Parts: sequence; C-alpha cells; structure tokens
Amino acid sequence: MPDDSFPAYCDNALDRAALRRDDDAWLSEQQTRPDAGYVLMADDRPVVAVRGETLCIRHPLSLAKSLGIVADEIALLGIEQTKSGD
Repeated sequence: MPDDSFPAYCDNALDRAALRRDDDAWLSEQQTRPDAGYVLMADDRPVVAVRGETLCIRHPLSLAKSLGIVADEIALLGIEQTKSGD
C-alpha cells in the first residue's frame, strides 16, 4: 500500500531525466527503445486498455502509431527504473 504521508509525486519511481531533456538524439533513442511505453491521451483523458484483469495506460509505440500519434506532441514523462536501479 502506498505511503499516504507524502504526496504521490514524492514516491515516483520514474527518473525524470532532467539533465538529458535538451539532448534531441537521446530523446529520439528513448522513443525507439523496445521497452518504451506511451501514455496516450484523448480529450484530456488517458486511453485505458484491459489486459486480463488489469487496466493499463502504458501502450506500445505500434498502438500509438496506429492511432495517428503526432510526433511533435510526445513528451517524456521519465525513465522507469529497474529493480536493480539501472
């Protein structure tokens, strides 16, 4: 269960990659990683998929492209850390 004594963003496992956000080559590389996930928005709401008994908001690039992703509207939310911290 999450710790409610801190705001949710304080316990975020994403590395926001603040020092790399101005590196266009690095950003492009991140978008083409096979493990890259996309949060798709429609009318300011996340697109939710049902996978088994789980609701998912993270989608593969192939789905984003099939829905007509606009490259200029992609924003990096962060890099998900692995359990080893990589």
